[in-house]
Amino acid sequence: MHDSDIFLGPSVTGADGNQDAPINTLKEAMALELPVIATWHGGIPELVKDGISGLLVPERDADAIAEKLDYLARHRHIWADMGRAGRAYVDAHYNLHALNDELVNIYRKVLA
Repeated sequence: MHDSDIFLGPSVTGADGNQDAPINTLKEAMALELPVIATWHGGIPELVKDGISGLLVPERDADAIAEKLDYLARHRHIWADMGRAGRAYVDAHYNLHALNDELVNIYRKVLA
């Protein structure tokens, strides 16, 4: 990912109806300040804010993916802002140290 400019992470609903939660590869790409293209799927829209930290497309829509890739290629000036927004969201919501502190506090409340 370090040598990438954009991260493409489409997901589709499984035959059994299963959908992804916000997936780790998207979090990793956002933490590296990459603009991302992902799908309106499962918990992904909670992670990727459309037009802010990335772009979202419908599942199984190759034309929409191509359009968003073309859009980003023609608008390189938004990559840095989009990347910073993604990094800020991941830092705020998926920080391992903060999550561990929160878990310790939950255990302390249960034990009290």
